[in-house]
Amino acid sequence: MFCSKCGSRLNGGGNFCQICGEKITAVTPAPAPTTAELYPEPPIIPDVPVIPEVPADMFSEPEVFEPVYDFPEPPPTPAEEKMRREAEKEKQYFGKPALIFSLIVIGFLSISTGVFAMLYFNAVQIT
Repeated sequence: MFCSKCGSRLNGGGNFCQICGEKITAVTPAPAPTTAELYPEPPIIPDVPVIPEVPADMFSEPEVFEPVYDFPEPPPTPAEEKMRREAEKEKQYFGKPALIFSLIVIGFLSISTGVFAMLYFNAVQIT
């Protein structure tokens, strides 16, 4: 317990403060709070639907926009350039021999067709 005038600590036996001489009055404790004061009732919330309405288009597929880049194409790397040159060589290698082979086959077929026609029409008498 402390003095109400000077705030010094009071020993339990006297009716006066030993420091300032103020008369000590018995302090009555404050009444204990009631349960209603400690735990007030929660506020009343108006009726609100638990699950709000969901718009119909909420779960539809979103529109996807592809970005447009106007950057110039970077120059090919040395590895890409080497692959391009090798692909061109393969085209050249398979292009010329295939052309020559097809010309030889076409020539052989046309000559053999002509020979067959000559032999056939000479064997048959046209009247």
